[in-house]
Amino acid sequence: MKVYIAGPMRGYPEYNFPAFDYAARRLRQAGHECINPAELDRVVDIHEWTDPLPKGFMRGAMRRDLIAICDSAEGIVLLPGWRLSSGVGVEKALCDLLDLPSFHTERRHGGTTPLNGYMTEILLQMETLNEPSLSNT
Repeated sequence: MKVYIAGPMRGYPEYNFPAFDYAARRLRQAGHECINPAELDRVVDIHEWTDPLPKGFMRGAMRRDLIAICDSAEGIVLLPGWRLSSGVGVEKALCDLLDLPSFHTERRHGGTTPLNGYMTEILLQMETLNEPSLSNT
C-alpha cells in the first residue's frame, strides 16, 4: 500500500523530521511505499536545520503534498500529535473526501522509543485492512 505520512512539523525540534523518517523506514521494511514530506522537503533544500523557512514555502509544500495525495496515495498514516496540526487537518480532510483509509492510534506507548510501539500498532492496522475477507462467496 502506498501511504502518505502526515504529522506535525512546525514548532517541533528539527521539524519532526526524525519521526517522519522513522515511520517511513518502518513502513518500507514492511513492504509499503511512502510519501514522506520530510524527504520531499529535502529535495528542495529544506532541512532539519533550516530556520527560518523561506517566504512562501508553506504554500508550495501544501500544494505539493495535496497533489501527491490526490495522485497516488492509497491511505494516510497519522503521526502522534497530528490533531494539533492545521496542515494535517487539511491532509486528512482530503483523504476523507477521497475515501482513503487513515491509520493512527490514540493509545500511549511507553519506553525510550514510543514511536516504535505506535508504528507497530499502525502496521497491524494496515495488515488487518489487507487481509482477505472471510465471507462465503
